[in-house]
Amino acid sequence: MSDPFSPTGPRIIAVVNQKGGVGKTTTTINLGAALAEAGLNVLLVDLDPQGNASTGLGVAKDDGSLTTYDLLMSDAPLLDVVQETPTEGLWIAPATTDLSSTDIELVSNEKTAFGVLDIAERFYHSVGKVTIRVNKEVPGHVSNRLQAALWREAIHLVNEGVASVEDVDKAVWAGPGLRWAAMGPHMLFNLGAGEGGLLEFCSRYGPSFHRWWDDLGDVE
Repeated sequence: MSDPFSPTGPRIIAVVNQKGGVGKTTTTINLGAALAEAGLNVLLVDLDPQGNASTGLGVAKDDGSLTTYDLLMSDAPLLDVVQETPTEGLWIAPATTDLSSTDIELVSNEKTAFGVLDIAERFYHSVGKVTIRVNKEVPGHVSNRLQAALWREAIHLVNEGVASVEDVDKAVWAGPGLRWAAMGPHMLFNLGAGEGGLLEFCSRYGPSFHRWWDDLGDVE
């Protein structure tokens, strides 16, 4: 049997379990630290959007540093992502909540080989994931940006005394939230106008939406 402390090349250990709360992060941090203390050079690659392994090793969240999201989605070099930890011999490629949508947002660029997106999409569909294709990169994920837009107006309505926090939340889950669970706003409005579709909807309700848009709040 070969000496585990004299490997002939890099050794990869994956700590994976779909269920939460089973000790993946604790196991990973302790194992990595123990191997580093034994004299090995260890790179911990955090692929959990919660980023608990990263914060557990002293990496600050949302400090603007590159993360495994950039590694996977923007072809960032691994060396630019890796950070030192307080434990000598232990490095980490950190993760943040940005990683939460990489399994549904499929992005390509000039370096992406032909057909890769199709292969990735088929794979995610095979394991029950719903995917979208992002044609142009913007800060944040599409789903998070939509949530942020709604939340900004929700905060504005509370700040202006229009409704309480509880009632604003209720207006979402008892109103559009019920419909959004089935389909998005474009399809809903398209169906809502009958045979005329989205064009008829815009003609009928466009002026009202423009008045609401002009009155939307802006919060800091």
